[in-house]
Amino acid sequence: MDKAKKYVDKPIKVAAATYATNKFNEAAPFMPLLYFAGGQMEERHTDIRNAVENAYKQAGLGPEDLDLIELQDTCSSNELIYSEVILRLQEGEADRLLEKGATALGGEIPINVSGGSSSFGEAISAQGFLQIYELVQQLRGQAGERQVKDARIGLAQQHGGHGYASAIILEKV
Repeated sequence: MDKAKKYVDKPIKVAAATYATNKFNEAAPFMPLLYFAGGQMEERHTDIRNAVENAYKQAGLGPEDLDLIELQDTCSSNELIYSEVILRLQEGEADRLLEKGATALGGEIPINVSGGSSSFGEAISAQGFLQIYELVQQLRGQAGERQVKDARIGLAQQHGGHGYASAIILEKV
């Protein structure tokens, strides 16, 4: 942090950075089991769950510590599905959070206050960088009209169509 403070007034700590994949199907090695087996959310999103849970472990934090989340919402349903995984919710609980405004700016756990991936198109590799940029702006208190009050810890999550995911937790120091 001392070195970072030489370059920036408000350094941000990378508390965790993780990557995970699903189990792959031997019959079709390029496609994860989720595309063949169906099943419950726990089976279909093990890549996201593993990336996020490993990030929590690495950072010594849990979902209750997050002040905001930037997650991949290239499909409208992803915000609901992925927030349930990230926040350790039961299936259907994200719908209720959304309905009561908990995920909006000013809510209990703001999600995608940047507008999310849906607001700028599926920019593939750039999505993760945009999420990290948003978290840094938020944690530095420089997000303008999108500013989450007193933001200290944020999580960015990405998911790929072939069963891989990443999670990054940034923390204000």
